[in-house]
Amino acid sequence: MKILKCAAAALAVAFASVPAVAGTTLTPNLKASAFITETGDKSSFNWSVDLSPLLTFNSTTGAIGVVDKTYNGVNLNNDSGGWAWKTQNIINPGDGKIIATKEGWRWNSWDHQDGTKNTIENAGNPWRSTFMLDAVGGNVDPIMTYGFSAKNNTAFTQTYTFAIGEAIVPTISGAYTVYADIAGSLTNGVAGSNVQITPVNAKLQTLRLSTDNGTTFVNAGVDVGIAATNGTAKGSYTYGPFAANNSGSGSYNYWEIETKFKLSGGNDVATMSGYAEITPVPEPENFALFLAGLGLIGAIVRRRDSHVRR
Repeated sequence: MKILKCAAAALAVAFASVPAVAGTTLTPNLKASAFITETGDKSSFNWSVDLSPLLTFNSTTGAIGVVDKTYNGVNLNNDSGGWAWKTQNIINPGDGKIIATKEGWRWNSWDHQDGTKNTIENAGNPWRSTFMLDAVGGNVDPIMTYGFSAKNNTAFTQTYTFAIGEAIVPTISGAYTVYADIAGSLTNGVAGSNVQITPVNAKLQTLRLSTDNGTTFVNAGVDVGIAATNGTAKGSYTYGPFAANNSGSGSYNYWEIETKFKLSGGNDVATMSGYAEITPVPEPENFALFLAGLGLIGAIVRRRDSHVRR
């Protein structure tokens, strides 16, 4: 079952968070994280954010998601930053009007723009960096999707790394096809400058497969997302979509999406969504049995129709 190839394009402007299902439990094989680094003129900043407590897993359906705003965010606070349920606006660069809003769990650094560190929000001296997790989705097909926003409130370039991984259920064994895409928007926070995003690796988003439950990985061959520089008007510009297909053979029980990029400073925002799907290719004899089964069903239907007409 495919949700929508180029699901990232459909989520490029706004995402809805996926509510937790009552009675779900977190599987040890489901994890997500964000790493943010910044090198300024005098100081360097590094933040490591564990997003796994926000994820849910339904052992009955295999569905994964994100907890909603009723979750007690106080439990997520750590030494380097804090959490809050927030709303973010998407602004049209042509007229400056809000064209969409999205909600999610925002993490912010305790470090402020001027280098001071405290837990008080200050519009005149904002956090150096914020990261909002908007959506995570997937099921046992298996597919995996995500949505996030990263905001750089400094004058310096910051590097963001978002990773999410889960078990492949059932394990892929033999031939398979794999697909991935990415899309989103880049928001220029200060008029007169450019908003710019640059892949750290060859492409922004990398899909990797594992034979040992996530200890080691191989590249799936569907890296997507290129560098982009947008106009000087304040507002949001479309990014992507970019998509790729590949095929291969092997036995894999875990997979991971990593999205890694450098983002320009000046209150610039990168809003990204990604999608990945891996599908086993039926063996010839299994495919023949499948077709034979369809033929048998067709014959039964025809006999019933004939019986009704008599």
